Amino acid sequence: MVSRIDRAKQFLPFSALAPLQQALREKEKEQVQKLELSDEMIIDISNVLQKISNKTSIEIEYYYDRRYIKLVGIVEEINYIKKYLVIKDYKIFFDDILKICII
Repeated sequence: MVSRIDRAKQFLPFSALAPLQQALREKEKEQVQKLELSDEMIIDISNVLQKISNKTSIEIEYYYDRRYIKLVGIVEEINYIKKYLVIKDYKIFFDDILKICII
C-alpha cells in the first residue's frame, strides 16, 4: 500500500520548462556592456576592413545581443556605404566589430 505522502507526490507541480528557464537565467548573467574602442583599435579595424573583399576568409569578434561573438568564415558581402559585412548569413555592422583579422 502506498502512503498518502507518496501518493501526493504524483500531484506536485511539474515544470517541463525548468531547464529552459535555468538556461535563460544563465544567459542573462553572461550579458556585457559594449566596450568603448580606443582610437588605435578603430584605426586597426579600419585598415583590415579596407583590405577585405568578397570571398575573403576572416576571423571576427563583434557585439550582438548584449554579448561578444567570435565567428570565422568567408565574407559573402561587404557594403562600405552602409558599413556592414555578411558572413554565414550574419549581418555585422562595422561599429559592432571589436577585433577582425584576415586568415
